[in-house]
Amino acid sequence: MNRNLVAFVLIGFLAALSGCGGGVQRGTVHGTLKYQGKALAGSTVIFLASDNQTHRAEIGKDGTYSIPGVAYGKVQVSIQQEVARVPIRPQFDQNRQGKGGVAETKDSQIPPPPPSVAPKLAYTLPALYADPTNSGLSFELNSADIEWSNDLK
Repeated sequence: MNRNLVAFVLIGFLAALSGCGGGVQRGTVHGTLKYQGKALAGSTVIFLASDNQTHRAEIGKDGTYSIPGVAYGKVQVSIQQEVARVPIRPQFDQNRQGKGGVAETKDSQIPPPPPSVAPKLAYTLPALYADPTNSGLSFELNSADIEWSNDLK
């Protein structure tokens, strides 16, 4: 009896791993993305496929991207732009006798914050493009290799 239970659990586990009932057709999507005629370099395109899996790719300097393994069916799209990061603040040390608890340097000056690590972009995407359900961007994937390009306005 105990061996039957172990066998049953093992078969269930293997079936789950194999994706029992899988057979979802998948394809590759590639294209060029622009905003007001300018390549969306430095941004990320994200697909929400019909199987609720997300797929992402960095957009190249020329605006091109390629994403393999996307499930056939309706694909919703979001485009996220890298934003400037907040500079790091100086370390706070309550045990030191600096101004307001900020550790003093050799010259008793706080070093300037580092520059932003995000690239300076020539455009700012409207926030609606960041949400795949509200971006208004979608397409139907129905072949093994398709091109989906867009010039956002």
